[in-house]
Amino acid sequence: MWLLSRVTLVDTELAGHRLPAAAGVLFSPYSLHRDPAVFADPERFDPDRWLDARVERRRREAFMPFGAGARRCIGDAFGLAEAQVALAVMLRRWRVRAQPGGKPEPLLRMTMRPQGVRLIVDRRAH
Repeated sequence: MWLLSRVTLVDTELAGHRLPAAAGVLFSPYSLHRDPAVFADPERFDPDRWLDARVERRRREAFMPFGAGARRCIGDAFGLAEAQVALAVMLRRWRVRAQPGGKPEPLLRMTMRPQGVRLIVDRRAH
């Protein structure tokens, strides 16, 4: 989800703004994940940024592709595990690279997906 909503339960302050109880709040995990104040070089593909030696707790908690708290997606752990297994199986047999010149851009729908990039898939020699 690229946009989530919550409702304040009590009067509160958020980033210097007073919010009354029952106020609607929208926030974007997509934007948070690309905030250079939270993630260094956020547009760079760097899976190693999540190694225990490199990630601080606040950055790990700021990554919320499945939401957070009581409304966190019930399938989050399964979704991440499924993606890791699927990628491991596929990448064992196939080499995937972006076609030169393409730049992925987000297509915002209920859920997001990339557009504007084509992939080249080559069978790996064993």
